[in-house]
Amino acid sequence: MIIILLVCVLFLSFSFLNLFLSSYSNINKINSFFSFLLSAAGLFACAAGLISQGSFLPFKSQFINNYFYFDYLSHFFLLIFYISLSAVSLYSAGYLKKTEGKKSLNFFWFNFYLLAFSMQAALISKNSVLFILFWELMAFSSFFLVMTDFHKKEVRKAGFIYMCANGAGALILIAAFSLYSDSYYNFSVSSYPSAVFFMTLIGFGLKAGFIPLHIWLPEAHPAAPGNISALMSGMMIKMGIYGILRTLSLLSPWKESWGWTILILGSLSAVLGIIFSLGQKELKKFLAYSSVENIGIILIALGLAILLNCNGYYELSVIALFASLFHIFNHSIFKNLLFMSAGAIAQSASTLIFEELGGLSKKMPYTAFLFFIGASAASGLPLFNGFAGEFLIYYVSFSSIGFKSGTFSVFAVLSVSLTGALALASFAKIFSALFHGGLKNENHSDIKDPSLYMLLPMGFLAFMSLLAGLIPYLPFKLLFSSFNFAFTQSSQWISVSKYLLMTTCSYCALIMFFLAFYYMRKRISKENETKEGITWDCGYGTSLPSAKYSAASFSQPITEFFSFDGQRSRSYPKILEYFPKSAFYSGNTRAVFYELFYAPAAKKIKKAASRLSFIQSGQLRFYILYIFLTLAALLIWKI
Repeated sequence: MIIILLVCVLFLSFSFLNLFLSSYSNINKINSFFSFLLSAAGLFACAAGLISQGSFLPFKSQFINNYFYFDYLSHFFLLIFYISLSAVSLYSAGYLKKTEGKKSLNFFWFNFYLLAFSMQAALISKNSVLFILFWELMAFSSFFLVMTDFHKKEVRKAGFIYMCANGAGALILIAAFSLYSDSYYNFSVSSYPSAVFFMTLIGFGLKAGFIPLHIWLPEAHPAAPGNISALMSGMMIKMGIYGILRTLSLLSPWKESWGWTILILGSLSAVLGIIFSLGQKELKKFLAYSSVENIGIILIALGLAILLNCNGYYELSVIALFASLFHIFNHSIFKNLLFMSAGAIAQSASTLIFEELGGLSKKMPYTAFLFFIGASAASGLPLFNGFAGEFLIYYVSFSSIGFKSGTFSVFAVLSVSLTGALALASFAKIFSALFHGGLKNENHSDIKDPSLYMLLPMGFLAFMSLLAGLIPYLPFKLLFSSFNFAFTQSSQWISVSKYLLMTTCSYCALIMFFLAFYYMRKRISKENETKEGITWDCGYGTSLPSAKYSAASFSQPITEFFSFDGQRSRSYPKILEYFPKSAFYSGNTRAVFYELFYAPAAKKIKKAASRLSFIQSGQLRFYILYIFLTLAALLIWKI
């Protein structure tokens, strides 16, 4: 589609234009405005493309057709990308306002536009060399955005881990592409399907961030600015899922071992991701682990699709695939909303540590309400879009649980059920810690809701979350009816559509019941005088913030139950006096995979690399010799 290509070119042009513009006060709003307009144009083009399959037709230009192509999958992910980008663009106008005048934002917007361009270009690339080029461009531009506050030590550490993960993933993808690219470097069917599958699963998995390839997410998300964290979680990690889906579309037939691998990895990511999130003390790190959990749910649905396909249940397999795609769409909506809410809190309170926050609903009522919608969706509660995607997974699992080879369905149901229960507990914890109770910091007495530039995109995402939750049939039909017309006439599709319509009717009845209950309560309260007062405080008029319930104490029973050796570190007080003046206890959730596996491995690699330092002699003649020997080896290998 010519509009999408034009939007790509304009994003690239505006990127380099920022390098030559002078830094003045309105540069932030101008860039936000243009980014919003471009993403809105792309969103319109994608929506039209999904409704009318005519936009999937090839271009008249053979040159463009050789390097780029548009199909349903690329349109679907472009739609998600433009929704995320349009919201983040408008949000950035308010979020970066405090930075204006303090430092130049030209380099930030240069990388922002470059990231937007590279993600779009990667989604429509037909050529493996171009794909890797855009993939690496996406990695470098996002790296510089993560490193915006590079003067902080923790940000530099996060940037280093993020770059290492991206570099390792790119090397594995290059090796995989060499196995299934033709002489023109276009993607084609491979002679080594299993090798290609597992290599791309690791390479793209390092971008998607499922366990155990998730180590960069809990580091990069807290380090990045709030608007970039939203874009990374809302769309960029979905690029890894896109890569896996694109690989599966080229490898046929699928193998049952692939399905079990994805299902097990998804279950581990979903369950462990939400367990690790329960022990976090900082909001953005908590949301990062929540993203790991949701990527796991997406993989569970994808694993079900492969296993059902291998066992001959093709209709249920397609519904499972739709469930995976639907949850990708839903997650991009509510996780964008949650990270934007976190950015609004950080901008006002200057901290995201749970123990330093509390009572924010009195000072930031709009943010609290919007965060509640996002948290409810992430918890998988009915009425919100997070439940709609998980409902399809439950439908597929229970429909296939009685089959002869239905063990995987039982496994999927148990994983998603446990994850949903823990997600509800974790979001109940953070919402109560952030917004309930009294203020824990006297410096937070003057905080307030953010500007309209930030509230409007947050409100738009909250509306979409409610709409997709209350009427799940509508987005489901719009997103997937153009995928396969023959399948949309099948009995399974009709059955799913009927259940989705029934959920809407049930929601309407539930809402009517609560409205009637609220009306009756108001009438009764008018007849009876109601007195308001403070909660009985056992004779204590005031209490210190440290004496109040904390987020850690809220989740302590669950974290203790699911903790294992090496996961938590504790420091107990040593009380030696009869009347001690003070005693302190501290507990911390460790990054298990990083500390026990990746950090020791990195030390061994560093030690081994130091033994090869003689290669870097500093003499030009040796470097020229290395180039010559490399070229000679490649020529001999090619012959």
